[in-house]
Amino acid sequence: MDADEEAAEVLQCLLKVANFHLFRLQEELGYDDLDYMLALDAAALVGVARRARMKPGHAAKFAAWIKG
Repeated sequence: MDADEEAAEVLQCLLKVANFHLFRLQEELGYDDLDYMLALDAAALVGVARRARMKPGHAAKFAAWIKG
C-alpha cells in the first residue's frame, strides 16, 4: 500500500468517527439547529462536543471548525 492509499484509508476511518459524533449531536443530543450552533461561543461548542463523547482534541477542532 502506498502513502496515498494509506492516507485515504485513514481519512475514511476519521470520517466514520466524525459521522458517529455528528449523528450523536443531531439525533441523541438534539443539536440539530445550525444557526444555534453558530451562535455559541467556542467554550460552549467544546461542551457540546464533549457531550457527544469527543476526545478533548477533537472537541477543540470541532469548535474551531464551527467558528470558522
